[in-house]
Amino acid sequence: MSMAKEPWRLLVADDSLMTQRILTQTAARYGFEVVGVASDGREAIQRWGELRPDAVVLDIVMPEIDGIGVLEAILDQDRDARVVMLSSLHTRKDVLECRSHGAKGYILKPFEPGHVFEILRGLLETVRSD
Repeated sequence: MSMAKEPWRLLVADDSLMTQRILTQTAARYGFEVVGVASDGREAIQRWGELRPDAVVLDIVMPEIDGIGVLEAILDQDRDARVVMLSSLHTRKDVLECRSHGAKGYILKPFEPGHVFEILRGLLETVRSD
């Protein structure tokens, strides 16, 4: 008897309530459950530590601590954490900076919610295949 797969657990860290709502509402369609949201960098680090989600969608420009600082703090605790950056900043330098700090992906705003979850699914499929 095969057991149903649990949905992937996701933390959404973005100071835009609209972005939080869009991703939360779209999550279930793609096999995700948003287990937490954060509106600033400090809260994002705290929620990540409490929840230890399967993946994080993280805005770059946030109050308190910016996305790069949050990314570094998360990766200091778990080098294998799967963090996808979300931003309206789209210079090559921004993308390369995120990648060099360990982000697993970079998505530009405005975005298609389905695109976000396809990227996340690609990152997480390998984890489930064992």
